[in-house]
Amino acid sequence: MPVNKTSKAVATKSTRAKTLKSTAAASRKTGRSVTPGGCVLKVLGTIRTPFPEPKGTPLEPSRAKGARATVWIDKPYREALLDLDGFDRVWLLFWLHMAPEGKPLVTPFLDTQQHGQFATRAPARFNPIGISAVRLLAVHEDRIEVADVDIVDGAPLLDIKPYIPEFDSHPKSRPGWFAANRNPRQVADDRFMKKSDAAEPKRLQMSISGMSCEKCVARVRKTLRAMEGVSVESVAIGSAAVTYDRKRLKALQVVAAVRELGFPARPVRRG
Repeated sequence: MPVNKTSKAVATKSTRAKTLKSTAAASRKTGRSVTPGGCVLKVLGTIRTPFPEPKGTPLEPSRAKGARATVWIDKPYREALLDLDGFDRVWLLFWLHMAPEGKPLVTPFLDTQQHGQFATRAPARFNPIGISAVRLLAVHEDRIEVADVDIVDGAPLLDIKPYIPEFDSHPKSRPGWFAANRNPRQVADDRFMKKSDAAEPKRLQMSISGMSCEKCVARVRKTLRAMEGVSVESVAIGSAAVTYDRKRLKALQVVAAVRELGFPARPVRRG
């Protein structure tokens, strides 16, 4: 039976497109590699930051207010850190692991009008790759410490490059649409979050024994406020109410922090 070459070519093209689409979807989910058209990106490590989700993450390093992070380097790539300590700043390239699919037109954080994706720094991109110029604080055998970070926690590291002012700084360049905007917004909202990644805060009410004076109340309040991911609603003699980030903490961890102060605490209501 004769083979229709046109049908065969269409079928092959269709199969290849499905394979690439499936691979890209899997890589976006895992963040470990991406193979469009045969390209392969190796994940070199992990960036650990104080920002558990896109919402609330600084928009740019210049607006990060010194936020610090640790970039852990996987063992096969640690030798590549040699001589990096001679630079004040470095470029971090990373996988935008919590960003949704990119669209041709987007409304960026710093404007109310739509622009072409290529004319913005919106995190929802066709290829979800981020780049940030951060301040280098220290270089260790297996990690580097950086500041002025605008990256979501857990981002897979794709590359590190030195920042060289002669090559990378062009302060007189035209800033396009941003010139007429100058939006002072400091942190991201939830417009570029996957629905599944949006973390709803949980409320925790505790009964606390032995907390019988204002000094005790102040100690508990100070401890709870110092916990990352915890927002204090109220602390009074015998009780406390907080909301906590369920992606970063469990209710019992909050309770345990109060118990470590010597006050028997137990959860009364969670929701």
